[in-house]
Amino acid sequence: MICKHHCIGNNSVGLINKKSARRTADKCCILLCSVSKSMMGASDTRNIPVDTLRALIARSGGYCQNPECNRDLFPFLADGTYRNIKESAHIIPFSINGPRGTEDRPEEPHNFNNIILLCPTCHTLADKFSERYPAVMLREWKAKHEQRLRQCFAAPSVKS
Repeated sequence: MICKHHCIGNNSVGLINKKSARRTADKCCILLCSVSKSMMGASDTRNIPVDTLRALIARSGGYCQNPECNRDLFPFLADGTYRNIKESAHIIPFSINGPRGTEDRPEEPHNFNNIILLCPTCHTLADKFSERYPAVMLREWKAKHEQRLRQCFAAPSVKS
């Protein structure tokens, strides 16, 4: 069911089927309209503001932002419940000693632009092999993922 706060756009570019679009819209309504601490994964936030986490979930559509993965970050189980497997990964780390810690540090490490949502596997790979996953690559993943999501729900332009 789609709540009064959100709508499912016309899938004009054919990137996802209607069933997937409906599931994504349903998931966004569940996530954005009834966000609670347990749902946001309070243990992994390191004081990331709740509004920032909400924006990250909305902009990711609830999927891993690695373009080669796209794993559902809130998978539904057979019993109708779901699990939150999302991980809020700092592009430039929270700690100066973390992966990519030698790159230019933002003034606010918990800023929306410095966090990408990943599945546990992609987060681990990005941090353990930071030389293969530089900040510029993670930012590119995030930007392209958000662009693909916008395209899925964009209304087609009609020339008259």
